[in-house]
Amino acid sequence: MSSPVVEPLDPAALRRFADVELLLVDWLLAALGGPLNLKVSTEVPPGDELAAVLAEYAGYVHVEAFGGADKNAAQDVARVDVDVYVPPDADGNPNRGAASDLAELIRAALLFNLPGFYTDTATISSVATVSRPTARPYDDDSTLRKFGAAYQIEIKSRG
Repeated sequence: MSSPVVEPLDPAALRRFADVELLLVDWLLAALGGPLNLKVSTEVPPGDELAAVLAEYAGYVHVEAFGGADKNAAQDVARVDVDVYVPPDADGNPNRGAASDLAELIRAALLFNLPGFYTDTATISSVATVSRPTARPYDDDSTLRKFGAAYQIEIKSRG
């Protein structure tokens, strides 16, 4: 019995799911970054560098996908962590309230404003909270505060 013939695939022609991290970074920067003076990224700088960034910005938002699955050949169901870091208050004290407020503001923006957003390559179908914003551990010696939440984002890819 002979083996079936498999034609080589052209990687450039394969359909791909949208990059949820980059899509979310771009959306958060456009929707909240300017008005709130936020830095949004898929990377977190090391401690001293993060503190320096927060000397210039009111908050740092870190976006990182951690799992999910495809719903069908065109719809991705991504799980994404969104962590926020805020600098100390004017007196140099940790600012838990500001971290909580920023995380909740992002939660509201994602849930109520992100669905329906589209680009040339994708449309956001829905957003659900997997884990609501809560304080997350950070360096005990630091006056920076961190809050984080997890979301499930359904994305319909095009192209």
